[in-house]
Amino acid sequence: MAPKTGLYKQLARSYGVEELHGQRRFIPADVIENVITRESIKAELGRNTGRINTSSCLANKIVKRNSRRLFVILVYINESWTIRKFLKDGLTDDDLPFESHDESMRSVHNHAKIFHIPEDWEYVTVDEFLTRQWMVLAPIFSIPPPSIPLLQRSEVYTPAIMTKLIQGKCSNKTRCLTQKVCYLKPRSSQL
Repeated sequence: MAPKTGLYKQLARSYGVEELHGQRRFIPADVIENVITRESIKAELGRNTGRINTSSCLANKIVKRNSRRLFVILVYINESWTIRKFLKDGLTDDDLPFESHDESMRSVHNHAKIFHIPEDWEYVTVDEFLTRQWMVLAPIFSIPPPSIPLLQRSEVYTPAIMTKLIQGKCSNKTRCLTQKVCYLKPRSSQL
């Protein structure tokens, strides 16, 4: 019997590759926006349980509360219905990334935002969530404010700096970036 197909397979065909840190795969923001719709969420939830009425209401909440990325992570670890608990705990995509904390996970940016891990989750599920979350956190490039001197921008990879490096207009390449120079062709959703 062939495995069921759903959002996982559709998203897997859309991977981007971030080469600055060793060929790390990610799902671009525009792909998430276009693929994770009310209809596709409803279909995915219904595929797992057949509860169409409940999945329709939940799909609306996921989109309305900006929780598409959380939903994608849960699809990847085969826990899509756990999105109800994330929403109940008041968590959204804005709270990503999470880190392990005691018997829970908390937002790295706001330690008050805590996800109480379901009793049926094993440590491997938590670990898989924490690992998979990086696939939906595609690198977003921005131009640092002028108040930050160029020499302190060593970890900021912006199209402007990369263009200067590629064109050889930076006076000291080793001081502009401390890692490596790569050709970047960012997607519009990364700018």
